[in-house]
Order: sequence, then structure tokens, then C-alpha cells
Amino acid sequence: MTVILEPNLPEVAQEVPTGNAVAGFAYFTVIPAIFFLLVRPFKQDRFIRINAWQSIFLFALIFIEKHVPDVIEWLGVNLDLTIHVWPFILYGTVLLWFVLVYKAFTKKLFKLPILGDLAEIL
Repeated sequence: MTVILEPNLPEVAQEVPTGNAVAGFAYFTVIPAIFFLLVRPFKQDRFIRINAWQSIFLFALIFIEKHVPDVIEWLGVNLDLTIHVWPFILYGTVLLWFVLVYKAFTKKLFKLPILGDLAEIL
């Protein structure tokens, strides 16, 4: 009688990232947010979808905030707003970004007043 022993191989389990991890990673750049909106298991999750859209809208807002002082300067308008106040607006936006990332990683939905409602519709 011959006994064939199978090697004792560990089972490899595929780990799918949880919704909060994916939603948190959506805020790091626009590229993962777009990716999560296109890939099937992620785009069906409401929490991930809302955070991905909010991320895209927030990065668009940051892009606009970054370039408004340049446009104002290009128009020839000399405002102290661009020198003194604008950095605080950008710092506030970065602080908001940190709050959104933290809330996404802790699986708490934090909708921005206008952008969050728009993200929920999409």
C-alpha cells in the first residue's frame, strides 16, 4: 500500500480591501478616486462612491484655489487678499482634506455641504 502525502501548503487568501480603506485612499490623488469609480466591486459601494466623487471635487476646488491668485495678478488687480488671506484659505482646505481622510478611514460619512450632496447624486 502506497501512501501519497500532499505537501502542507498554506492557503492563500485574497484579501479585498475594506470600504473604509478604499474610501480613504481615494483622497490621496484623483487617480485612485477615478479608478475606484470604474472598477466593479468598488463602484457599487455607496460609501466608496461618495468619497471618490468628493475627492475629485475637492481636488478640483484645490486646483481652482491655487490658480485664482495668478488670474487676479494677471488681470492687474493688486489685492492684499492674494498675499495675506489666500494662504489661510489653502491651509483650511488642506485641514479639510485631513478631516475627510480621517473620517473615510474610520468609516464615518462626512459630506461637504455642496460637494457632498453632488457626490451623493452621482
